[in-house]
Amino acid sequence: MHDALIARVKAEPPDEPAFLELGLRMARDGNLAGLNEIFTYRNHRGGSGTALAFEVCSQLIASGQAETVLGLCRGFGTASAFSAALRCAGGLAHFLRFEHDSGLAMLRDGVRLLLELAAQHPRESLPLPSLTKLVAAAFLFEPLEWTPATGGITPPPPLLHPGDWSAAAALCAAFGDSLYFCTYAERLAEGFYRHAGPEHALFIGIVNPDDGARQLAGELARRHPGLTIAATGYAGTRLPEYCCSVRFLLAETLLEMAGRPLILFDIDSAFAPGSAEVLKMIRAFPLAHIRTREIWPQLLVDASVVGAHPGPAANRFFGLVSGYVRAKLLETGPLWTHDQVALYRAIAILRRDGDDIANVNTVLPARFHLPGFFKSAHALPQTAREKTRSNDLMALTGLGPGLKPLFSDRGAS
Repeated sequence: MHDALIARVKAEPPDEPAFLELGLRMARDGNLAGLNEIFTYRNHRGGSGTALAFEVCSQLIASGQAETVLGLCRGFGTASAFSAALRCAGGLAHFLRFEHDSGLAMLRDGVRLLLELAAQHPRESLPLPSLTKLVAAAFLFEPLEWTPATGGITPPPPLLHPGDWSAAAALCAAFGDSLYFCTYAERLAEGFYRHAGPEHALFIGIVNPDDGARQLAGELARRHPGLTIAATGYAGTRLPEYCCSVRFLLAETLLEMAGRPLILFDIDSAFAPGSAEVLKMIRAFPLAHIRTREIWPQLLVDASVVGAHPGPAANRFFGLVSGYVRAKLLETGPLWTHDQVALYRAIAILRRDGDDIANVNTVLPARFHLPGFFKSAHALPQTAREKTRSNDLMALTGLGPGLKPLFSDRGAS
């Protein structure tokens, strides 16, 4: 049945796509002996059987076959030469099902095995981008019972230009530093006031505003009298990560200030025709989030749109999120995507305790699928957005308690 594929992988040179296709067929058939043979043969042909094993599992998870991956983990066992890749993939499969602690334990063990394997057999590893993401995820996630110290509710940020939201049904808020504010705030405000409808108010926060940001803030406030613009400060060393998560640190404060539903956005969001309808659907839920189709655990919950109503449920949710964020901002490690992890972990705790938070995409018409509906082309080049992120500044130094990756700061003297 697989003769044609087998011939392709034995060809000179080997047919690379055939390895993956054959591996997927054997995995779906539950042919463990055949899988082990094809992974081993991939190594003999000059490639990485570990990388093939992980790619097979990634494809299965992406197509909704997480249980098949967990079955492979059980079938191969920890003694297999390919157990490192399989355990990492098994961790992702558990995360996909919000089996948080099982996913974290398996992921960290898989990362340990991958690092050992890379040291002994450098070729028999994962591509560096995949390995880097897995190590970062093993650092970012913490057990559900992990209880970081919290600093309480963040004080309200000083208002540079107070707007009037007294008649609004919901307050929409976004934050960015001076660079992001000057790059995206005008587009955000123009689209919002054209398409979000009069029942929604807009709040934009600037982290460490410079003179250019203050000048633009005044211009936007004059152009849009209902717009509220605030300033907040950050003196730490992780400014890009802080800017991504400051709206969650301030969420309880904003809910109290607004006294109405709050919808949190990325500052580089764009509002198009139909936005008023989407916002109305989001604010219909006491708590709302977006599930994505990514398989990396730190991207399973998108941070670009989160909605909440004032009350104990929102306070508990944002308390969990902000406690995690504050603790991580004080750690040395690759923090990019920590905002998604904070949301994912809080949702996992809610689900464990029988509480509810709605995935907005389950009720939105297909044409409004989030986060894509609010996404637009970046005005800043990729290099400008990445150069100061902590992931590029960290060096892995080993594994600590609970197999948590440990890092040093390359920029430290």
